[in-house]
Amino acid sequence: MPSVGVFIPNGNSVDRFVKRLTEEDDLGEIRIEAGSDTTASRAVKVYELKEVKGMEFEVVFFYDLDEALQGDDKELMNRYLYVGISRATSHLAAILTQAEGNENVLRYFDQTAMDWRV
Repeated sequence: MPSVGVFIPNGNSVDRFVKRLTEEDDLGEIRIEAGSDTTASRAVKVYELKEVKGMEFEVVFFYDLDEALQGDDKELMNRYLYVGISRATSHLAAILTQAEGNENVLRYFDQTAMDWRV
């Protein structure tokens, strides 16, 4: 399995997110762990977006970017976003609930390959 990081908006509970993912029946044998766990396992690691500077993953998933970009300090979140985007070496995916107002994020993604709307 490639190294996989899931980045969630700052201020969200990593442990609660891990618990929700772990409870999914569709994951089979895939393990989900909080990113603060320092074990060198091949599990999917979940981090708050602000924690990912200096890390690298083959695959990165951004969860709920709309929420991440709605904070009081939009400039800071845009910097976190850029850092997060640069963490993926092979594949990058994001979940957004709306396109309008998120053009600065959408420019990083090939929107013709599939229906990216939720």
